[in-house]
Amino acid sequence: MQRNNKFTIFFLFLAIVAFVLFVVRLSYLSIEYRKDSQYVTNVTLLERFDELLLLLEKESISSAVYLGKQNEKYFNDIQMSRNLSDEKISILSKILSDKDGYQDLKNSLQTIEQTLAQVRLEVNSFTQDYKRVLIEEYNNKIIYQTSESIQRLIANFSSEQNANLNKYYELTKMKENLYSE
Repeated sequence: MQRNNKFTIFFLFLAIVAFVLFVVRLSYLSIEYRKDSQYVTNVTLLERFDELLLLLEKESISSAVYLGKQNEKYFNDIQMSRNLSDEKISILSKILSDKDGYQDLKNSLQTIEQTLAQVRLEVNSFTQDYKRVLIEEYNNKIIYQTSESIQRLIANFSSEQNANLNKYYELTKMKENLYSE
């Protein structure tokens, strides 16, 4: 009888240890899943902001051509660029609205959207101050704000990944400088 009690206690102890190990492993996997999902979200946002940056640069170039030529036939190019930019902003807004902890990026995207609306009105009215619109508004406010959003996203990555992404950011800045010239 005493042997059965020892045997029962041993299996009960073994079951408790197995259960504790299971709970610990499950907790670890849960933490890893959250980290991985955060990483995937950051990569997705980084890709979308990079695509937005490219579209905004193209829109800036289309606007420069439109203002330089002052010809309505170039307006279709601007409209197409604007639609693509608006679509990308909408996608980014949706991604950011579904996630917590990205308030600075949400605010940045709203600022970009508001500034973009003002700049587009000035471009539509054939503003005579096109240098201010193209350099100060598009490059120094809109495109710069988008680049800063990319930089903030890069800061969310681990230091090992951050080193590679900083090189990517430097490349993005060089592209931005090339477009501004």
